[in-house]
Parts: sequence; C-alpha cells; structure tokens
Amino acid sequence: EWVQLSPLIAYGYNRHGELLYVNEGVLGQAFNICPKCGQDLQHKPACPICQVSGKKRTLGFKQKTDTLHLRFTDLPNAPLPKDSSFWLSLLQAFIQGACRALQIERRDIGGVLHPVKTTLGWQQTIVLYDDVPGGAGHVKRIQEEIVAVIEMALAIVNCTDCSPDTSCYH
Repeated sequence: EWVQLSPLIAYGYNRHGELLYVNEGVLGQAFNICPKCGQDLQHKPACPICQVSGKKRTLGFKQKTDTLHLRFTDLPNAPLPKDSSFWLSLLQAFIQGACRALQIERRDIGGVLHPVKTTLGWQQTIVLYDDVPGGAGHVKRIQEEIVAVIEMALAIVNCTDCSPDTSCYH
C-alpha cells in the first residue's frame, strides 16, 4: 500500500519483499551448463560425463527481505527516469541519510532503482532493502522515521563545505 507523505513523495513498505539476483556470466555471455548433470562446461562444447551439448543459462536466486519503495510524484521539472546519474545520487543520499539519522551500518542497507510504468508514464522508484537475508528491521525503522531520513539526506546533499565543481567527501 502506498502512503502519500507529501504532494511530492509516496512510499510503500513490504515486509515480504523479494529481490532477484541474476548472474549473467562473464561479459553477459551466460554459463554453458550440462542439462543432465548441471556441470559448468565453461568452454567445452559437450559434457565429458553425459556426452550432451551444454545449454546457455543465466543463474539467479530470490531473497526475501524488507523493502521500502519511494516514488516521487508531481515533481516540477523532474529528471527523466533514464537520467541515472540524478537517480543514483538521490538513492545514495537516501541511503546515507538513513545511515546517519538512524545510526545504521552502511553495509546493512542496500538500494536499487526500479522504473515503473504508471498512468502518467514511466516513473523512477527508489527501493531500499535490508541487506541481511530475511531483513534486520532497518527498512521498517526508515519507514517509521522517514521524515528524519529525508531531512538528513537533504542536509547531506546541501553540504556547503565543498565547492560544486569538486568531489565532496562529506
């Protein structure tokens, strides 16, 4: 369920979220797997044990964890969903804001961008997740203290210690 926090931002929390991890192999070439025994054939044309040709496969698994989805609506002059530099910077601002505001270890929170097609067209969604299998409750805390997280994220991106044309380590 989506909660409209303000005219600009809505969020949805899912205690039973799923992340899909996919490994496409070296340079996205997939893995050459024997369909009978599952052996990775690497560069061999056929399995030496089963004597059958390998099949190209990507490998993956699902992981259940808490997720928090942040969607931005009615943003005047909003960057397009494909403007990855803006959205990745915003994602990192939210992660850092959450870590500082709630004193969470950085390695315990992850995030991804997830474009979603809506009636208004494509919108970018930021998805934060507990980077601990099964969830550690951090995302739930972020959802409960979302205003403090947003305020800290805003303070981070509005840092005045560094000039705009340099990398800022704050």
